[in-house]
Order: sequence, then C-alpha cells, then structure tokens
Amino acid sequence: MNGPILVTGASGRVGRSTLRALSLHDDVKVRATTKSSGMDKLKEFKLMDEVDADGRHNDESLHRAFEGISTAIIILPSEARSVITHNFISQAKSCGLKHVVVLSARVVGCAGYATTRFGRQFKLVEDAWKGSGIPYTIVRLPFFLENQYANVKPIKTRGEICYPVASHHPWSYISVEDAGKAFAAIAIHPENHVNETYGLNGPDAITCHQLAEYYSECLRKDVKFRECANWDALNDLCEAGVSAWKAEGLVELWELIEERAPEMSNLNANLEKITGSKGISCKDWIQQHATSFK
Repeated sequence: MNGPILVTGASGRVGRSTLRALSLHDDVKVRATTKSSGMDKLKEFKLMDEVDADGRHNDESLHRAFEGISTAIIILPSEARSVITHNFISQAKSCGLKHVVVLSARVVGCAGYATTRFGRQFKLVEDAWKGSGIPYTIVRLPFFLENQYANVKPIKTRGEICYPVASHHPWSYISVEDAGKAFAAIAIHPENHVNETYGLNGPDAITCHQLAEYYSECLRKDVKFRECANWDALNDLCEAGVSAWKAEGLVELWELIEERAPEMSNLNANLEKITGSKGISCKDWIQQHATSFK
C-alpha cells in the first residue's frame, strides 16, 4: 500500500462494509467522506479523519477530502453522479491522486446498457475516470443480496416473492460485505490492479424458482414465486422503502434479465482472485438473515 485511502459515500452499506474490511489492517490509514447526516454511522471506525462532503459542491471541504490521499475508493450516491464525478476528478487531479477504485455496475457491460438509467449513468462515470489520466480500477457489481429485504413484507403477508421475470432465468448477485472486501483488497494493493475493469459476483447464479426454494427451506414455510408485472414489483420495492427512482432502475435491470442479457448472469472468479473467497451464497445469506423474514 502506498499511502492513505479515501472512502467516499462512507456511511452507506457498501461504504461501511469497505471500512470494516480496511479496519482489519492496522497499518492502513483511512479518511471517510459523507454528508453530515451520516456522520453518526462512522463512529464505530477508527479513521484518520472524517470530512463532511458529498461531492455536489467543488469546495474547500472536497479539497480537504482528497488532499494527501494516495488511493480513493469512489462510492457514489444515486443522484447527481455526473456532477459529483466531475468534482471528484477535479480535486483528485489537483491533489495528485495516484489511484482510484470506482464502483460501477455490471449492466455497463451489456449491449443494452443504454436502456437503463444505471447503465447510462455508470457508463459516463467509467468513461470520465478512464479519461482522467489517473490510474484506475473499475469494479462492476451485480444485484446486492441485501436487495432481498424488499421481500420481507411479501413473504410475511402473502407467502410469496414477486419479480417481473420468468422463474428459470438466472441472475448473478453479491453481498455488500463481499463487495467491501474486494474494494479494500484492491485499494491496499492498487499496483496489482492498474487500469483493470472487474465484474464481480458471488459463487453462483440463481433463478427466482431457486430463490423461493431457499426461502422455503430456510424459513421452514412455503414460499412461492409469482411472476408479476413491472408495476407490482415497483410497488413492493417502494413499500420496502426504496425510492421510486431507484425502484424503476431496478425494474429496468430485471428487463435485461428477462431478455437474457449475458452480463446479468455470467459468472467469473474475480472475487476469489481479489479476496481469496468465492463469497457468500444466496442460500447461506438467507439462512443468516432468516429472522428478518419470519
């Protein structure tokens, strides 16, 4: 490792999982940025310092975030990604950043990426950093297992899971914790990942039929899968607290799965190569979090 690491968007799930992975290395110095409303979520970590900056303003606080940093892990919020990326690159270049690790999405690798808001946004983010002249590592993530929390109410009230996709169409996934471990491993040894683009995934791909079977086994109750309309899926996501904008984006990704876009289901060994672990399986994740669905 060459110097201090910056983690942006540190109070979110991926940010905190990345900080947890970095905290296992006593010799690693870490700075974190988040909005003031997220500062309390950083109290558990021993950080070099925390900076109240979300990137929407290219100001002194953003300069302080990048100043003296060797490697930055860029985790962006759902909104204003293009503006924030522009501001980050401006400060990264002025402060002499040596390497950047950028969260992206596997949908960018799909031929139909432009039909989705996540694909369009992250393609712009990737292109901006690749054109910045700063050595980079792009990490493209699939669906998070933590998205399964949207199934809590449908399972409890209706005994079913509901997705707008055929039961036999597979899709790849990863847990937030495994994603954080990958970001930390790359940032600690960025010299091994210069100008690489990695698609990550857990140990297998899963179908909605298999998912219902896993819930049934782990919860010891009958859970059915119902193929539903996009509107029904949007309703379940919004009732689970997902913003309408993000829910619509997730449904767009399901449409690519329904179209059998290879990048939404293809598997590789990148996670194991980077972290030494294949990651947690969907079934094991459900078993570990079963009480949330009962």
